[in-house]
Amino acid sequence: MLDMLRGWIFKPISPINDMYLNNIHLKDIYSNLQNYFVEIDHDFLKDIIFSASGSDFPWKNKEFIRKIKLSYNKASKRAIGLESLMGKNRKISFRLITRLKELSNVSWDKIEKNIISICAGKNSKGKVYIKFPLVLDKDFGMIVGHILGDGSIDKKYNQVFFTNKDKNLSLEFFKLMKSKFGIDGRIWLQKSGKFAEKSKWIKRINTPDEIPANSQIGLFYPTICGKILNIIFGDFAIGKEKKISNKILNFPSEFKIGLIRAFFDDEGHMDRERGPRFHQDREEMLEKIRIMLGEFNINSCPVRSYFREGKERYYFNVNHRDNYTKYYKLIGSGSEKKLKVLQNLVANAQ
Repeated sequence: MLDMLRGWIFKPISPINDMYLNNIHLKDIYSNLQNYFVEIDHDFLKDIIFSASGSDFPWKNKEFIRKIKLSYNKASKRAIGLESLMGKNRKISFRLITRLKELSNVSWDKIEKNIISICAGKNSKGKVYIKFPLVLDKDFGMIVGHILGDGSIDKKYNQVFFTNKDKNLSLEFFKLMKSKFGIDGRIWLQKSGKFAEKSKWIKRINTPDEIPANSQIGLFYPTICGKILNIIFGDFAIGKEKKISNKILNFPSEFKIGLIRAFFDDEGHMDRERGPRFHQDREEMLEKIRIMLGEFNINSCPVRSYFREGKERYYFNVNHRDNYTKYYKLIGSGSEKKLKVLQNLVANAQ
């Protein structure tokens, strides 16, 4: 597999159905959200129910209730749950929305415009306020890059987590998630330590403005965030297993620029003489980063390995002035320290 990847390094990948891949609509992901819940505009929902049932009293329509697989109370001759749903706004499952959609003439495009929030469970407080379509832009690429770097998506609960000692990068991730999911992450001050080790949580912080300088913090996001991210990006982060999926390789250029930048800010080192160096324990991930750099005509050295603490680790460099000048102009860095080194490299190369 890796030998095949190396053969692609300087061959740009042709985007597959690029117009489609620029945006993600609800119709593209609803089938994977069937066990999750949605809050939808109440008047719009009632219109769907009336349309799907073809009845003025859908909660009494026994055949309709059977089709949408709700409980029918023989004593009262009605579906009490549906009657209650018609009376007030409540969360309903995507499974029920799908059944209603199939029985009505409403489109997924219209449904997505009337969504208020999405969450993992009926009684869950972890709502997200997504506005469809989701644009696969540089910002989304940076979210994925940071998760591949110093972030994670919990294997069991799908919760998104990000930690970094660089306050600028933590604030960057906080703002990016806010822009895409419409929520603030929970912020915890963390005792500094190695990423792979469990660290002591010191206290919860209410706002980003309260984050002390040079402090390790952890950002936490609800289950539905991780679920949606893995649906869109091809199970790219499940616990400790991370990868650049084939889906990601076919996403737009701006998305890839964001991914490379954020990943390097977390995992890379800016050498004062040799330029950007990417580090990673996963050789295949670095090979795919090189593929993406090659699409922008930024050439890099082959992936090499070294042993540290008894484990084989991998890296590659982007060197020569033409390459790190392109890197600076196109990709840059969110780390003030790394950006300053890169700027000096570029200036000295002129």
